Amino acid sequence: VNRISFGVQDFDIKVQERINRIQPPELLKNLLTPEIRKNFPAFNFDLLIGLPGQTQEGLEKTMDQVIEIKPTQLQTMMMHYKPNTRKYMIKMLKDGPLPDFYDRKVLYAIAEKKLLDAGYKKTGYESYALPGDPIEESHRKGKTLYGPLGAQKGEATNFIAVGSSAHGVLNDEFYFQNFYEQPLYRKALDENKFPIYRGMRLSEDDVIRREVIRHIRTFFNIEFSFFEKKYEIPFKDYFKKELKNLISFEKDELI
Repeated sequence: VNRISFGVQDFDIKVQERINRIQPPELLKNLLTPEIRKNFPAFNFDLLIGLPGQTQEGLEKTMDQVIEIKPTQLQTMMMHYKPNTRKYMIKMLKDGPLPDFYDRKVLYAIAEKKLLDAGYKKTGYESYALPGDPIEESHRKGKTLYGPLGAQKGEATNFIAVGSSAHGVLNDEFYFQNFYEQPLYRKALDENKFPIYRGMRLSEDDVIRREVIRHIRTFFNIEFSFFEKKYEIPFKDYFKKELKNLISFEKDELI
């Protein structure tokens, strides 16, 4: 084990109460002793943007507390509200609505500014790391990949999914997801079966397009020559329709 990660989400006690996740910053301060930091030189905090009750003032304080603890890596992820698959999320609305799209954009900007001002480097769409961290070093060398689990320092091809709703990858080709519902997850394990309820095998086109998305989310650009060399495709012909659709965005100076 060379990295540990904590689902901090937010340190604001009002937010923690609404998501039923009470964990003061002191808990992590006491846990992350010099000995632990020596044993695990890379440790990550996951923060969620768009939580119920989240305010600009509260998030600014959370970011100050996070920066004081100084994790080597951070993911500032937008919260996905999915009550159709996670019914418990409905309870999040009982004391008021979630921050809307514009509120979340402002909250995300606050988190980003705080981290960049504190010396963190952006290493992906929602990923940050301190200079010298393995993720930051690999990003400078163009080897980082950003995926559903955040930034990783290389092209890991196997993820073993443990726990309900967890998703895994085998051979970078087969995707699978475990049952959301605890009873179905446990029933499968009791019957000595993998608790998988859906999956898919990627086509070559899926693989190429996935890599394009990864490059946009990790490096915010695409080098045509990279794809032409790796996949032996004429990039402009292969993505002729997509490039044509981008012209209007170029004219509006959005890209």
